[in-house]
Amino acid sequence: MNEESIKGVIERLESAGHCIMASPALVTTEQRQQADQVFIEFKRSKFPYEICQQILQRSSSTFVLFQMGSTIKEATLREWCILKKDLIDNLRKFILEYVTSNPSLILCVREELLDALAVIIKRGSVESNSLLQQIFLDINNLFQSNQLYYQLVACSLLKAILIEFSSTSRSSAVGLSWEMHNCCKMQFEREHLKEIFLLVSNLLIQILQSPQSSENFQISEKLLSVLEILLNWEFLPVDLSRRHIGCFKGSPNPSLKPPACWKNVFLNPDLITLVVKLYSLFTEELKESCIRCLIQLASLNGNVFPDFDSKIRYLNHFINSILQIFKDASTRPSFAHVISNLIIFFPLMLFGQLDTSCRESLFNGMTEMTVTLGKEAELENSDEKQDAYRRLLDAWSRLAIEDFPLSPNHCSNIFESFLYCHLAPPLGCRPVANDEVILEEDEEDKDKFKDELCSIATLARVNLSHCLSLVNDLLIDRLSGKTPISLAELYEDLHWIVLVAAALLTDDVIGETPLIPSQIMQHAIDEIKSGKSNVNATISFVQGTSTTLESVDGIVLLVVKIQRLLEMCLEATCNNMDWSPQVAATCGLFLQRWVRTYLLPNEDNYTEMSPTFNTIWGCDAPISKVIVAQLVDICTKAVQMWSGEEQTLIECLHLLVILAERHQRAVLLLESEGFWSLIERLASLQVASLPSQGVRLICKAIVYAGTSHSGNTSRWTMYFENLRNSTLILRNDTIRKQELNKILELLCGVVEATTAQNFRDLFNFVNPAMEAGHLILNNFKDSPDVLENLFEFYSLIANRQLCYLSIDYSKKFYECITKLLEMYSKVNNGKIRLTKTTEEEQLLDLSLLMEILTHMLSKDFMDFFPSSDDYKSPTTGVVLRGLEIIMPMMNENLLSFPRLSSQYFKLIAYLSEMDAKLMLTSPSLQNVLDSLQLGLSSTLGTDVLKLCLEAIASLATVEISSYRLEPFMGTILQMVLLEPFEMDLLDTVADTIFSLISSNVNTYKTLVRQIVETQKEEEARNRLICAFDELTPNDEYFTNNRKNKTRFTDKFEEFVTNARAMLCIH
Repeated sequence: MNEESIKGVIERLESAGHCIMASPALVTTEQRQQADQVFIEFKRSKFPYEICQQILQRSSSTFVLFQMGSTIKEATLREWCILKKDLIDNLRKFILEYVTSNPSLILCVREELLDALAVIIKRGSVESNSLLQQIFLDINNLFQSNQLYYQLVACSLLKAILIEFSSTSRSSAVGLSWEMHNCCKMQFEREHLKEIFLLVSNLLIQILQSPQSSENFQISEKLLSVLEILLNWEFLPVDLSRRHIGCFKGSPNPSLKPPACWKNVFLNPDLITLVVKLYSLFTEELKESCIRCLIQLASLNGNVFPDFDSKIRYLNHFINSILQIFKDASTRPSFAHVISNLIIFFPLMLFGQLDTSCRESLFNGMTEMTVTLGKEAELENSDEKQDAYRRLLDAWSRLAIEDFPLSPNHCSNIFESFLYCHLAPPLGCRPVANDEVILEEDEEDKDKFKDELCSIATLARVNLSHCLSLVNDLLIDRLSGKTPISLAELYEDLHWIVLVAAALLTDDVIGETPLIPSQIMQHAIDEIKSGKSNVNATISFVQGTSTTLESVDGIVLLVVKIQRLLEMCLEATCNNMDWSPQVAATCGLFLQRWVRTYLLPNEDNYTEMSPTFNTIWGCDAPISKVIVAQLVDICTKAVQMWSGEEQTLIECLHLLVILAERHQRAVLLLESEGFWSLIERLASLQVASLPSQGVRLICKAIVYAGTSHSGNTSRWTMYFENLRNSTLILRNDTIRKQELNKILELLCGVVEATTAQNFRDLFNFVNPAMEAGHLILNNFKDSPDVLENLFEFYSLIANRQLCYLSIDYSKKFYECITKLLEMYSKVNNGKIRLTKTTEEEQLLDLSLLMEILTHMLSKDFMDFFPSSDDYKSPTTGVVLRGLEIIMPMMNENLLSFPRLSSQYFKLIAYLSEMDAKLMLTSPSLQNVLDSLQLGLSSTLGTDVLKLCLEAIASLATVEISSYRLEPFMGTILQMVLLEPFEMDLLDTVADTIFSLISSNVNTYKTLVRQIVETQKEEEARNRLICAFDELTPNDEYFTNNRKNKTRFTDKFEEFVTNARAMLCIH
C-alpha cells in the first residue's frame, strides 16, 4: 500500500472515529451507523497487520489506535491457521516495542494492545511453548530495566496473560475447544504459574526493602493487582467434576486450593508477612486490595497442607500476622471476610490448639469488631457493613454450634450490642426514626433479620443467665415507663425486645418438631437446683397472686410479661388509648413459637424435664388450662377489636390455629366459652369486617378443634350444621361478591384442616359449593378475585382431600372439575386481552387451573382409599381432558412466565410418566410436543428443562412415539454437546437420550454421522467416532430395560466429558 493510500485510510478512520465519539447533538444516527460500518469493514479485511502497524505509528486518534489493537486481535484469531511463524513473531515484537517506546500512550490503548499480545501468546501455546518462553524473557528484561514505565508495561502484560490462561468468562474467545483451553491452562499452571508467583512476590519484597518513593509505590500497586489475580486463581482439580466440563465460567468466589507442589510457596511464612507489611504501607484504596489477598490466603485448603501440624503452624502465623493490623483492618467491612474464611476453611479444633495469647487476642478483636460493625451498620444503614456483620455473626454461631469453648463475656457482649443497636437512646443507639412512609413491600424485621436473630440467640445461650436477665430487665423497664423516651420509640423498643426474646427461647424450625433448646431446659433445671428459682413462687406469679419477682423462673417471667403486654394492647384498644399494632403482632409471633415449643410438650422428647416447666406448662398441669383460656380470650378479643389491623389479627389467629392443631391443646381449647362464641359468629357469617385470611384461619382452627371434640356432640353438630347451611347461599344468583369471597375463604379454611380422621365429613360439607363452582364462574366471570378464591378452593380439595376419597366421591370431584374447566373455556373463548392487567389475570387463572390438575394426578401416586387390583383409575384421563380444554388458551408468551411454565411442564411430565400411551393419542399432542421443544430451547430455567426431559423420556418408551419424537434427539444432543449446559442434569439427559435411541436407532445413527462430519480435523473425527462407538457399540441391542439403561448412563458421563471437551469452542 503506497503512502497516499495509507494517508487516505487514516483520514477515513479518524473521521469515522470522530463521528462515533461526537455528541448526539452533532451527528445523526445514520451518520453514526455509517461510521461504525467503516470500522466493521476495516476489521474484516484480510491480513490487516501491516496497515495496522502503519496507523499505530502515524495516527493521533485514541479511538483509532484502540481499534487497531482490537483489529489485530480479531484478525490473528481469524487467520491463525494460515499465518506464518515469522509474521506472528514479528507481531509480538512490534506490539511490545510499540508499547514500550510510547510512554505517552493512553492507558486504554496500551491495555488493548497488550490484551492482543496475550491472546497471540495463548493461541500460540497450543502449537508450541516457545512464544511463552520468549515473552517471559521479555517480561524479565522489562522488570530488570529499572525504568518505571517498562515495569508498568510488564505488570500489565502479566495481568493480561493471566486472565487469558485462566480460561474463564474474562478470557477472550480464541476459537479453541474446551479441551484445548484446559490443556493450555494445565500446562501453564504446571510450567509457568509458580514462576510468575515467585517473580511477583520477590519483586514486592525487593520494593519493601528499598527506600519509599512514588515510583516504587506505582509499581507495587500494579504488582499487587497481579498478586490478587494469582491468589484468586482457580486451580484445575485432578478429577474434573461435571460442572467443569465444557464450562468457561469461573467460580465467583473460588477458594485457594493449590496442589501439593505449591506447599513451599504458600506455607512459607514470608508470603503472609509480605501482604501484612504492604497493608501497613499502602493508602486506603490499596489496603482493600491487600485485604482481598488476605481473604484468599485465609481460604487456603487442600493437598497443599501435608499434615495436621502444618495447618496449625499456618493458622497460628496467619492470625499472629493479622493481629498486627487488626486495629486498623477491623474498621473495614471487607476484613470480616478474612475472619469468616478462617472459621469456614480451618477445622474449629485447630483454634483450640493455638497459642493462648494468640487465640485470646483473636477473639477479643473479633468481639470488638462485631460490636463496632453492628453499631455502624445500624447507624449508617450501610448494606456493605450489614453484610460484613452477618458474616461475623455467622462465624460466631459456627463456633457456638460446634460447642467451641467460647468466652461467656464475648457472647454476652455481642448479644448486648445487637440488642442495644435496636433500642432508642440513651441506653441504645438506634437512629432517630424519620417520617418516611413504610412501604408494603418492605421486608418485616422478623424476616429481614432472621439470620442475625438466630445467630445472636445461639451466642446468648452460651451465657444464658446474663442474657435472659438483660432481656427481662429491659422489658420490665420499658413497661414501667421509667426510661424517658417518646411513645413511638417505646413501641419500637418493645417490638425488638420481644423479637429477640422469641429467638432466645425458641428455634425457628420448619417441618420439624419444635423442641425446647437444651441450654434453656438445663438452665431452668439448674436454677431450681441452685435455689435461684422456686416452683411455688413462679406459680404464684403466673396466677397473679404475687407480684414479687424474687425466685421467679426467668423464662416463665419473660413469657408472662409478653403475654400481659399483648393483653395491655387489647385493653388500650378497648379504652380508645394509643397502642402499637406492630408490638401486638410481634407478641402474637412470640406466643405462637412459645406455644408450639413449651405448652403441653411431649415429655418423651426429653431425657429430663424442668420441674418448673412441668408444673406450669405440662400436660397434667392445672395452670395449663387457665393459660389456654387466656390465650383464647386474647384471640377472640383480637377478632372483635382488630379487624382493621390485618397483620396483627393474622398473627393472633395463627396462634389460635396452633392451639387447635394438637389434640392435647385442642381439648382445653374447646373448654373455653370464648372459642364457642367464635364458632357461633362464624356459623352465622358475622365476618364481613374480617380480612379474608382471617376468615380462613378461624375456620381452620375450628375444624382442627372439632376433629378433637369428644364432649357435647349435639352442640357441636348444631354449630357445624348452621355453618354448612350458611354456605348454601352460594347457589343464589343474587349473592354479593364480598359475601361470596368470604364464604369461599371459609371453605378454603375448612379444606386446609383436612385430616385422615375428618375428611369424609369435610368433603360432604364442601360438596354443595363444589357442585356449584361452574355456576359461580359463569356469574362472576369478570371478577378476578372471586375466580382466584374459587380455583384455590378446588386446588385445596385436590391437594388435601382427594387422596382420602372413595371411588364414588372422587368421581363427583372429577365431574365438577370438568364442568368448571368447560365453563372457563366457554366464557373465555374469543376474549381479547387488551391490557397487561387482563393478561396477568389470565396468567393467574391458568396457573391455578394447572395446579388443580397436577394435584389431581397425585391421587394415583398416593391413594389412602383401598381399591381392587383390577381397578383402573380414571384420574389420568380426566386430567388429560382438562389439559385439552385449557390448551387452546395457552401461548408462547404466557409460558414465558415462571409460575405458569413451572406448573404446565410439571403437569406434562407427570401425565407422560403415568400414561404415555394416552398422552400420545391426545388431540392436543402436537401442541404438547411444540411446548416441550420450547422448554428445551428457551431460557425457562433448569427445573423446566428437567421436566421436559423427563416427559420426553416417558413418551419415548411407547413404541408408537418413535417418529413423532425424532426432532428431540438432535435438539438434546446439540444442547448437551455444544451449548452451555447444567451438568447436574446429565443423568436425566442420559435417561432421555437412551429412551429416544431405543425408539429410533436409525435417527440416532444419522445424527452421529452429521456431528462427526462437522469436525474438520481427521484426528478429531476419529476421536469422536471412537467416543460414539464406546457409548453405543454396533452390536449393542437397545432394549429399553433397567440393565441397559444403567449401563448406558454410566458410559454417558464419560462420553460427554470427551465429546464436549472437543466440541465446546471458546
